[in-house]
Amino acid sequence: MTVTEAALSADVRDRYWDALSRGDRTAAVAAALGELERGVPAIRIFDELVRPAQLEVGRQWATNSWGVAREHVATSISEDVVAALGARTAAGPARGRIVVTCVEGEWHALPARILSESLRLSGWDVSYLGASVPTPHLVSYLHDLGPDLVALSCSVSTSLQRARRMIEAARGAGVPVLAGGRGFGPDGRWALALGANGWAPDPTAALELIESDAWPSFTDQAPPLEHPDDAHVRLRAAHGDLVDATMAELARVFPPMAAYDSEQRARTVEDIGYILDFLTTALFLDDVELFTDFVGWLAEILTARGVPAAAVRLGLDALDAVLVTVTGTATGTATDVAEADWSRTRTLLACGKERVTPLTAQ
Repeated sequence: MTVTEAALSADVRDRYWDALSRGDRTAAVAAALGELERGVPAIRIFDELVRPAQLEVGRQWATNSWGVAREHVATSISEDVVAALGARTAAGPARGRIVVTCVEGEWHALPARILSESLRLSGWDVSYLGASVPTPHLVSYLHDLGPDLVALSCSVSTSLQRARRMIEAARGAGVPVLAGGRGFGPDGRWALALGANGWAPDPTAALELIESDAWPSFTDQAPPLEHPDDAHVRLRAAHGDLVDATMAELARVFPPMAAYDSEQRARTVEDIGYILDFLTTALFLDDVELFTDFVGWLAEILTARGVPAAAVRLGLDALDAVLVTVTGTATGTATDVAEADWSRTRTLLACGKERVTPLTAQ
């Protein structure tokens, strides 16, 4: 049996998951290294053991089976596993230079780390920049290094406006951009819309794409984005005022909020902020599904934590009620003009309400 034909042991997934569940770093590393010693390639261990386990970690958090601290422990263990596998494996013949980075504001770095090790083991000279790299720092580094491509990771869609700036910067320097991560949407639809040269769902697909004849060695500037209006700009400018006004409106229509403790109020403010962030991003990309998918996800997350889905509907109603007045005041726009300008935003909010309404009856 050759190295490329070696498969994972029948029970290693169970052993690895048990180690993550118990927070046993030593056992998790030993399980992964044991597969490497059996002849399973590290890249295959990343794809078939570490990544699926990390998806399950996320599911455990989403269903409120695990708290944030337990999820962080499991993630840190998987990071150590990736590092251990990389340290025990020799890289292949040199092919070229790749910069791997997370989008500015993106702190979920494990997918980018796995991609970095997979590329390195395949012979690429990789510069891994880690989480949340500011665009100016990326530009400076690209000019200093002169890489063959930039691999950009994004797990949360609210970072997509910053992803666009990074794509523009890289392509402006002639460097092609490969995008990856769930933040870029199903099948990478938002990666391509933002101007990335390509998108890959996993490291194996990324390697196949950049090593194919179709991958460019040089690229021109990213094509311009067309926006039906400037609502995303004005929403972002009024973000703080909108959160405050929405909280006040919620307190008016939902008197039980008066009994909320500081933690409950902080969580509500956080959720309203997330709703605004996703609404702004959906307007930026002119994609209603980005917003409605998030609203449905938020309702499921809150329901798992004992908060009824009706709370999300209340939040959307409250935001809708204050939207025009607050944004008109914050941006110095007359209310009658603002009513027309915000029609697309109100449509997205209506779609969000429609998405969550069936959940309120469950």
